Amino acid sequence: MADFVVTITNKGRQLEAQQLLYGYGFKISHFVLGSGGHDPGDPLVPLSLDLNALTLPQQFFGPKLIDVATMISTTCPQFTCIAQAGEAVGGISNLGLLATIISVPAGSPTTAPAVHSQFLYAMTNFPLRTKTAFSKETFNVFIRS
Repeated sequence: MADFVVTITNKGRQLEAQQLLYGYGFKISHFVLGSGGHDPGDPLVPLSLDLNALTLPQQFFGPKLIDVATMISTTCPQFTCIAQAGEAVGGISNLGLLATIISVPAGSPTTAPAVHSQFLYAMTNFPLRTKTAFSKETFNVFIRS
């Protein structure tokens, strides 16, 4: 089990602002895993985040539904993301949370996102870790404001 803090992407911040202005509804629903979060020259060093990314760099697993979402305080949600045995086998060094648009009010701009569409809401990079076909990996994920 590992704890990770994710940072909201620029697209996530943009849709949060539009949510306040236009009333879009979205929720964090899925997670993705990739192998693009570490320095290829030194796999123990995570790369700086590219918050302009629209997809998780070198994503190879997901989207998969988040297993558990809870509030650990009045302002801090926690998402538990589990890659079961046989899933996400290989080197993992980044994780992303996807949000799903659940509502778009009538009268929204023509550029409004489509209901059921997803976007990369938040992400994190970390040192390369290897997941075997027989292991289960649990990620407890928190959002950095």
